[in-house]
Amino acid sequence: MIDDRLRYLLLRYYQKRASAEERDELMELLRDGAYDEEARYLIAELIDSQSRFGEVLEDGRAEEILRNIFRAEVPAREGEDLYAGDEADEFEPAGRWRMRIFRSLPAAASVVLLAFLGIYWATNGNPLILFGNAATSENAPLAVAAGQLPPAADKALLTLWDGTVFSLDTTRIQSPDKPGSAPPGFEIDREGGELVYVGTGARKGYNSLSTPLGGQYRLVLPDGSKAWLNAGSTLKFPTSFEAGTRRVEVTGEVFFDVKSDKSRPFIVSLPHQKKNGELVEIAVLGTEFNVSSYSDDPVIQTTLIKGIVKVKKGREVKILSPGEQAEVKKAETGESGIEIRSVDAQSVAAWKEGMFEFNDSIEVIMRQISRWYAVEVEYEGNVGEKVFMGAISRKESASEVLKYLELTGGIGFEIKGNKIKVKAI
Repeated sequence: MIDDRLRYLLLRYYQKRASAEERDELMELLRDGAYDEEARYLIAELIDSQSRFGEVLEDGRAEEILRNIFRAEVPAREGEDLYAGDEADEFEPAGRWRMRIFRSLPAAASVVLLAFLGIYWATNGNPLILFGNAATSENAPLAVAAGQLPPAADKALLTLWDGTVFSLDTTRIQSPDKPGSAPPGFEIDREGGELVYVGTGARKGYNSLSTPLGGQYRLVLPDGSKAWLNAGSTLKFPTSFEAGTRRVEVTGEVFFDVKSDKSRPFIVSLPHQKKNGELVEIAVLGTEFNVSSYSDDPVIQTTLIKGIVKVKKGREVKILSPGEQAEVKKAETGESGIEIRSVDAQSVAAWKEGMFEFNDSIEVIMRQISRWYAVEVEYEGNVGEKVFMGAISRKESASEVLKYLELTGGIGFEIKGNKIKVKAI
């Protein structure tokens, strides 16, 4: 649908994440003239959503203030900020909301005028951008804030090869069984907020780092490679890497920044999938990529940010280039093979930078929320397959995130204790 594509391109542009190709595509859509009605519909939709915050724009004022989101006919010079408008107006209504409105002066008379509204959460400056069908009911319910459900924190469990367990936060490593003891070869870099493993001469075996639901952590391996663990994830790694290979095992979601070593490929195995089908492995020499393999997700996804990645399932092998994602459906889905598609890799890995970036159905989104806030999710009614698009800081409480999702319409939430009920409205 052209509406969905327009929303997506506007969202990418506002986030300053649009590629040159995406900016060109947006410009062509606006130049065409055939999509004026759709563009103006989106304007009305966005203005309507803003009225909830006490900021109602007069008829025609949006088009007067907000014109041509980028210069149509003038190619950018090297080093020029393609996103910088000629002017920016900022309105700050009473309360905690800030609405920022960007504009740039007309560059071509043929370019359609459009409104582009964004909401800023004033407490930390993180942008919230929600595009979707705006709620039309003045009485659309807001998420119950009886329980704020705070976001995840830096915490994890470290289990050594011999079974000794240590709990971690950003400053301490402690063992409930051996108070005052520290795991050999490990230390916490308090400035970087990460666990550093320098390796030991211990006998061969596997250590594991696990984040609970509502937790995240970062690990530096002996070769200098770094791993970011999302909530509900586990990374198993050897006490020392062998001469010819560096092999680790993953469940959940982990972002890797792999130190280049042509003599020792870095291999990520997903052994928990073997019982349900062929073993899935990811092999690299030095690169940045994200792997997601949660037990409650129907697919395994490997997304490449930089470098080259080889994805293997049984005898099938596919090579990824930056900006591509390999998707392997689990055996229980009845489908097989490795599917490659182009994606916004930075958006997929936005969680590592402390952001939710949504472009999915509510059920997919709620799986992310349930892990991050350590909550249970249940559904009431048919929530459908509507796609929700937006971005918001993962530092916000669950009630705030849900409140913003409700503004897109068609969905409501109720929080009771550590449970979230999703309701079709």
